[in-house]
Order: sequence, then C-alpha cells, then structure tokens
Amino acid sequence: MIKNIVLGSINADFLFKVQEFPHMGQTTHCYDFMPMLGGKGGNQAAAIARLGGDVCMVGKVGKDAFGPQSIENLEKQGVDISNIIFDEIEPTGTAMGIVADNGENVIVVSKGANGNVNQADVDLIEKLLPQSHYLILQLEIPMEMVLYAIDKAKKFSVEVILNPAPAYPIPKNYFSKIDYLIPNEQEASEISGREITDLTTAILAGKDLISFGVRTVIITLGNQGSMLIRQNEARLFPAISINAVDPTTCGDAFVGGVVVGMERGYKLEEAILFANCAGAITATRFGAQPSLPQHQEVEKMFNEIKNDYVIKDLSI
Repeated sequence: MIKNIVLGSINADFLFKVQEFPHMGQTTHCYDFMPMLGGKGGNQAAAIARLGGDVCMVGKVGKDAFGPQSIENLEKQGVDISNIIFDEIEPTGTAMGIVADNGENVIVVSKGANGNVNQADVDLIEKLLPQSHYLILQLEIPMEMVLYAIDKAKKFSVEVILNPAPAYPIPKNYFSKIDYLIPNEQEASEISGREITDLTTAILAGKDLISFGVRTVIITLGNQGSMLIRQNEARLFPAISINAVDPTTCGDAFVGGVVVGMERGYKLEEAILFANCAGAITATRFGAQPSLPQHQEVEKMFNEIKNDYVIKDLSI
C-alpha cells in the first residue's frame, strides 16, 4: 500500500562551499564542490522513505546521465520509482547552490524535464490515490499541473500537503483544497501579501492564509523554529539547538517529518516536533539527500527532548 504520493521535481544538484558570498561582478573560488541528486520533490520523497514512510515519487527526468542516476538513487532510498517518466526533449532539471561559512545559502534552478510535467503524467497518480493518505506537492513543476493534481486528490478525499516553494501566486479558490500549507517565512510573506519581520507578523500572515481557506498552516522560521497556525490558534515550536552548517534541505526534511509523524498517528503537535528534529539533524550536514536523517536518528532526538520541550502558545 502506497500511503504517500510525492508529485514534484527531480534535479541534479551542484553545491559550492565558499567562505563568504562574492560581491556583484566578483569571482571567488570555492573550497569544496559537491555534485548531488535532489529537487524538492525528490528530496521530500527521500526524506519520507528514510524516515520509514511508504512513498511513491511521480515526476520526470531527462535521458541525460543524471536521469537514470536520479531514479537509481531514489530507489536506493526506498522510494517507489515506478511512476517516474523519461522526458523525450528536456534534460534532467538542475540546481546550483552556494553555501557560505555563516550558513547562508542561495540556489538557482533550471527546470529542465520538471517543466514538461503534463496532464498525462499527473494522471498516473489516479491509480495510487485510492490507497493513499497524503499527496505532497511543491511548486517546481508547472502550477497548472499542481492545481490539476489537487483536484484529483480531492475526488478521492486524499489530504493535500503543499510546500509552496518557490513561492508563486495561488488561485484563491484553491486555498480551501489545501489541508496543510507548509511555507517558510519568505514564502508565507509572498503568498499572504504580508511582510514577515517577527513572530507577530508571522502570526498575522498565517491568519491571512487561514482566512483564504487553508485548514492548517505551518510556517518554518529558520533558527526560531516553526509555527502552527489554525483557526483561533498560534503555537511556536522553538528551534532545537544544533551546530548548523547547511540549511539547504532542512525544509524538505521538515515536510518529510510532518508526513511520517502524522502517518504514524502522532498528534499534529508531536509530528511538528518530530519534523523539527528531522530538520535540525539535516542542518548539521552538507548536501541535499545525503544530509537527510534516518528514522533511528530522529526518533532518538525526539524521545530525548519531547518530555522537556515547551511549545509556546501565542496570542492570536
């Protein structure tokens, strides 16, 4: 039984580590270079699988060398790869990331085959939906295909989890079809139209998104942790103290943690704490999928901190 479907991007990633970001027009040398396999869809599928969840990846790769490598890599992680398609025209999507020693990062993405995901590709999820709990989506494939997939999920009463990355305008009539919206603070700002500068404005942006029709909003706030916002409720989950070296894939690990936590029957608050642990461990390692933790690591941290962890109720 496939309990979770990830529909999204699959990329070849190239990570450059530098002491500090170059200025405009400046050339700088990296001191480490790491070619990896990623894409937000692939990362989230891998995160779910590594945390012990059942997951099928639906997406597209090119017929270049990175396509078969990406599929083989996901299969090794434990992801069902039977619905990944080879595109006849475009190469596999690529992403270039630059990570500075202070932990800041920038990413540039070329969509490649991800941009060619079409209705026929999305139709592959229809045979999976009757046996699924969650459909997990991002915005690295065409928006119209994301919306098309959401409509299909609703026909089968499958809950939709949307990580709106990168942020694009979402049609207002689709917010009520999203069960869990998981943006970071920048994405929440762009989608809500409200600038987030502190916890108060994060609450207000979350309330705006709830007013649009989303049932549950979870905003990741970097070194401040994450925030759960529902109707008449806002709760802060403080960040776990770690030595962060690369935040590149933390958001994908967090999404995977929420999915697996809920799949196991955790209360949503427990699932968010589990996801905080997954994101924290990921931040201590460089790279995309290689940095994602295994279930045993996250479970160990979760059990060590859960009894003393304090969730802060915030005024709404």
